[in-house]
Amino acid sequence: MRCSVLLASYVAVRPLGIILEDDQLARSLKRSIRFYCGYATLTHAPSAFEILLQDAEAARIAAERQQIDLLGIGGVLTPWERAALPKVPLYAPRGVDVHSPVDASNGFIGDQDFDLTPSEYALIWPLFELYVELENAEALEASRASGMDGWGRSTDTIRAEIEQTEERMSKAAFEFECITL
Repeated sequence: MRCSVLLASYVAVRPLGIILEDDQLARSLKRSIRFYCGYATLTHAPSAFEILLQDAEAARIAAERQQIDLLGIGGVLTPWERAALPKVPLYAPRGVDVHSPVDASNGFIGDQDFDLTPSEYALIWPLFELYVELENAEALEASRASGMDGWGRSTDTIRAEIEQTEERMSKAAFEFECITL
């Protein structure tokens, strides 16, 4: 689901007591996506390194097919011919980004309106709700100076839960491909 659609659905059924504006909610969602992208790339927003891998793999397959076509039907490449094929890098070259291209803006316009898979949504959404709750609690605590009564959890309690959720995120979001030798 697109981030803008998720945000619009949240705004449409905004929980009672949330006093934040739409742009503050968007900032919290973008912040939770940025945090997630520290451990994994978004499926529909590949990193520059993932694009480089796809291009290198396509070039390797094309070169291999060309070699086999030259050999004819039943042709098998020798180990030396296989070694001469273009290489697919195992690690990102220096200066190539390995994270999803999430910019510093807080909007979801154009290529920054990411399409989240259900598994990405399941990890990002609870953190988003905690960030919203924290910002809302900070606003309510700040309003106490003008005589308003605050309600809900304190910012310290929410911060502690955010820390726990962020610690779990690294284990839940990180994945790697096993390479056998």
